[in-house]
Amino acid sequence: MSQSAEYFNEKFWTSTEKGVHRAPGDARYAVTARQLAHAFADLRSRSGSNPWVLEVGCGQGAVMEHLDESTNWMLDGFDLSEWAVKNPVHHAVFLGDLNNARMWWSPRELVYCIGVLEFLEPDEVLAALQRIRSWSHQYVALGLQPTDQRYMPRSYLLDSGRRTFENTRWWEDKITGAGLVIDHSMTEKLYDGVIGWDGMYVCRS
Repeated sequence: MSQSAEYFNEKFWTSTEKGVHRAPGDARYAVTARQLAHAFADLRSRSGSNPWVLEVGCGQGAVMEHLDESTNWMLDGFDLSEWAVKNPVHHAVFLGDLNNARMWWSPRELVYCIGVLEFLEPDEVLAALQRIRSWSHQYVALGLQPTDQRYMPRSYLLDSGRRTFENTRWWEDKITGAGLVIDHSMTEKLYDGVIGWDGMYVCRS
């Protein structure tokens, strides 16, 4: 079974390394926001209005808060943790479970999900990716932690509360199996002039 809401409420977000104790202004959140803002600088909505963007597993909304400072996107997000939702740093943080097949969001220009899918069991990942794809009519950005990436040694992953420990090929097979197409040129833009983390993908839905 995927990592529980109790785990995130009682341990993950309230630990000394996460949540407000780590500070929403932590560099990792800012770097992720810079990567997304840079890669999708030309993001446009079909209606001509500001693009709608959804964060899956947003925690307190720290990445969204940084994006508000640098983009004109209309942002909202959801997280499994009641603690994170009750202690937000962004105004549009909602309670939601990625494993809930009935959860519905209107299609967005961009849906991003960073450092979340590893907390699911391996046999839950494909359905989760399919749900994420259904919420986007343009792009999906994923931040994963394959075990063969240099910054993600298995020893770290084992101590992190994660449930899925798989290599790059396994993750890419799940991405394409969910009907997403990896956009390699857009993925390269995530790292163009921005020091980011391994395992990031831009996909077209």
